[in-house]
Amino acid sequence: MIEDHRPAVVKPMLFEERAEQARRTMRDEGRKLLFTVSNIDQLRTRTRELPAGFGYIAVTGEVWGAPGSVNVPDPVPDQVPEDVPW
Repeated sequence: MIEDHRPAVVKPMLFEERAEQARRTMRDEGRKLLFTVSNIDQLRTRTRELPAGFGYIAVTGEVWGAPGSVNVPDPVPDQVPEDVPW
């Protein structure tokens, strides 16, 4: 029989606890949630959208921006004219 010689019993973290701890770390670093993917293949197809210094939480599939990105305003998209003169 295997004996446990650890000085204290370690309670394993549940999925919800692990996810919340990872999200808290990202928020504490001032990161902005960019998007969520359901698997790693979706992340690989969106590599052009990943900024330098991004963070990825594999447990939840969330992609976060670089540290301090929560304070950076979103880029203004190019203005498209409402009507094109023909």
